[in-house]
Amino acid sequence: MTEAIRRVLKERAVFVGDGFLHLRALWRDPEILSALGPALAALHEGRPTVVAGNQSSGYLLGPLVAAHLGLGFLALRKAPAEVVSALNTARISEYEVLALDPEALTPTDRVLLVDDLVETGTQARAARTLVEGAGATWLGVAAVTAYEEYPELGVRALIRWEELR
Repeated sequence: MTEAIRRVLKERAVFVGDGFLHLRALWRDPEILSALGPALAALHEGRPTVVAGNQSSGYLLGPLVAAHLGLGFLALRKAPAEVVSALNTARISEYEVLALDPEALTPTDRVLLVDDLVETGTQARAARTLVEGAGATWLGVAAVTAYEEYPELGVRALIRWEELR
């Protein structure tokens, strides 16, 4: 099924504006949508105890992987830096942070992050900082596509960015 997903992504990838990738093929095709959870889960060999996702596409893809693995889902929220106080945060830009409830993870957790696109790795680095700051183990990132591999973050993608262009 991974080859079918790769084929559909190549055929239906739509770039809008200044090269923004719109993955509408994923959300409209029920066969692809049902295959995404297993395909993304298969990218990593380590067995997570929880699947995490960054707002917003990670909120859509992460639960597909979590449900396939029979696990729960951990939402990592993007927020303006000045309004988050009761949460653990890691900066993703000058004005924005990634936020996590400090009681959401335990030291026995093994976390797999799921996202649609890894561009610079900034959000994945912030997620890793939050996961490791909670004492949990970082397993890596399962993404639909990525600009690069980012081996230090354990990024694995269904299809490389340049294959979509």
